[in-house]
Amino acid sequence: MQLQDNAEEVGGLMFAYMASSPIPGALKEFISPDENEANMVFFYKDHQADTINRVVALAEAGIKQIERDVPGLHIELGGGIIGVTAAANQALHRDHMIIIPAVMILAFALVMLYYQSWHAGWLMVLPMLFATVMTYAYMGAAHIGINVNTVPVIAVGVGVGIDYAVYFMDRIREEMAATRNIHRAVVNAVATTGYAVSFTAATLIAGVIMWIFLSDLRFQSDAAILLSFMLVVNAIAAMLIVPAWCVVFKPHFVVATHYDADGVLEEDAANGGGLAGVKAG
Repeated sequence: MQLQDNAEEVGGLMFAYMASSPIPGALKEFISPDENEANMVFFYKDHQADTINRVVALAEAGIKQIERDVPGLHIELGGGIIGVTAAANQALHRDHMIIIPAVMILAFALVMLYYQSWHAGWLMVLPMLFATVMTYAYMGAAHIGINVNTVPVIAVGVGVGIDYAVYFMDRIREEMAATRNIHRAVVNAVATTGYAVSFTAATLIAGVIMWIFLSDLRFQSDAAILLSFMLVVNAIAAMLIVPAWCVVFKPHFVVATHYDADGVLEEDAANGGGLAGVKAG
């Protein structure tokens, strides 16, 4: 809306800009030396994902219309901060849809292979799924976009969160082999491992949360808030979901355990008396 209506007025405006500038060659970054080509620069209010997506959508729509009106003309999106950020966001969105499921599948496979139980793998992934969904909900409420700063934080938070679930599941198995009572095993696990998980989560959060108050960089503050939220939600999910799941569904690899002659925790045979001999209440 600020461009002049004709070439004479545009030239006059450019001459006035050059004549009033204290630095010689003020237009060199905008025009070629022969003044036959110009570089148009647009400034936007911010670099948020919504603004960038809107800009790219408008530019692509304009490109299609111009190319349709001018046969043989081909226009591509430019660079600059907006262009580079838009390209990075598109690549991150594509990679993000691969990274997070891959982390969950890998965690499921490793736990399943170690415990030789499909149920074990699913039980470990369940708190991770809950924490990840809650994290996305928080990001939407706090207007934190999926970008180069948040994607690694989400992946790290998912990986760290599974530790809590493993702690609880292993402790419940040990208590179950000793007490032969699932309710007592869960109470003992929460009373012992619950303290350890709470202390570990508090220690990690205490180290991360300082970024929020001491860092002047926006991305570090956002990353600290997001990681702290994920650590809290993962700890809560592990302390609530894993014990509750074990009490309600009594998975075989948890309730049918015993210590062998060497004191090693082992799972009872699936067709043995493990499940039949467990007192659930």
